Amino acid sequence: MAKKTFNDEVYGKITYKEDYWLLKDRVTFKINNKETIVNAEVDVYNSIYENFNMGLMSEGLMKFHKENPELLRADEAEKIKSEQKLLYKKYLIENIDKTSYNIEEAALRKREEMLEDETEKTFSEIVGKEKAKRIFQARTREEKLASLELKRLRVFKDSIEIECKCDWFSPLGGFVIFSGGSIEMFYIDSMSI
Repeated sequence: MAKKTFNDEVYGKITYKEDYWLLKDRVTFKINNKETIVNAEVDVYNSIYENFNMGLMSEGLMKFHKENPELLRADEAEKIKSEQKLLYKKYLIENIDKTSYNIEEAALRKREEMLEDETEKTFSEIVGKEKAKRIFQARTREEKLASLELKRLRVFKDSIEIECKCDWFSPLGGFVIFSGGSIEMFYIDSMSI
């Protein structure tokens, strides 16, 4: 990309796809500085649009594009852009407590999935004995969250942060926030974006 985008300014990535926002961990958004908000929103949208147009080179998406010519109309694009911004504001900023809780729940579900076929011994070969012991001894919700080293969604004076530091999660992991406010944690390489 010739133009510097929002992705270059943050520690992560945000993408909109159909019915959800995709947030990669370590994402910071400026929310109080008006100029920053506008630039961020425009850059996020431009990045989404550029990625979409690049994707159209694939045969399957080209067919979809031909069957849905309305996607080319500028007024439709503006409407979609506006709806995306409202969706983000509604489900991430306005429902901050619900979003925080749902991010934790999504991370806990992913934690259980990852440990399903592991024992403390096999897992210690991946992360070391101390960390494996702490992970397998965790019983309460708080202990399990602590074992993930998940930093809750936090609101600062001028930013919102989502961070999962846990080194035994894939560095490509992220959160999907659906339009109903529910959240899933996933690996980017397991999704088609």
